[in-house]
Amino acid sequence: MHKGRLESLSDSVFAVAMTLLVFDLRLPPTDLVGGFGHYFTSRWPHYVGFALSFAMIAMIWVEHHWIFHQLRKVDNVLVGINMLLLGLVVLLPFPTATLASYLRGNPHDEHLAIGAYALTFVAIAFVMAGMWLWASRNGRLTDADLTDQDVRTVSTRVLLSPVVYLVGLVVSFATDLGGLIIISIGALSYLWKPQTTVDRVPAHQRGHLGADR
Repeated sequence: MHKGRLESLSDSVFAVAMTLLVFDLRLPPTDLVGGFGHYFTSRWPHYVGFALSFAMIAMIWVEHHWIFHQLRKVDNVLVGINMLLLGLVVLLPFPTATLASYLRGNPHDEHLAIGAYALTFVAIAFVMAGMWLWASRNGRLTDADLTDQDVRTVSTRVLLSPVVYLVGLVVSFATDLGGLIIISIGALSYLWKPQTTVDRVPAHQRGHLGADR
């Protein structure tokens, strides 16, 4: 399979997942009691959940694009890992809706909802890291111009997010807000993109700088 086809499919699934989030934002009933203000105020967890998950999916998509930029091709194993990742991404609207429904409710249910939400991101981060580690092992699928230092730098980078998400999952069982904050930090870590040879040097100027790997 050509790398471009897998990227196109992935982009489409990310777009679908982001779109599905909006279905949890419902219009007020026609026989509304208490006024629009009360209705929208009472549903604030749903708006927060939408905004948080939309931003986090967007950052995961950026990370996915960056990783694929470092690759020259894909194989069947990477396709399978990527499909698992897409399955988890398109599942995100469900834990998001669960989080919004149980936030500020029964403390036990709230802990479980936040735990399920955090666990989904832990799984996504570990699958993303696994995808890179498979692709980069012995230069299996990576761009020929990536140096050994580039590979080590990217590997360190992609392993950071799973650790942060895992900490957020553990903390969420003690403090809901603390867990959500750490999970958000895990997503923000995707914004750190160390510059590799592939990022810095145009393809026509590289001359297979990393071909000696």
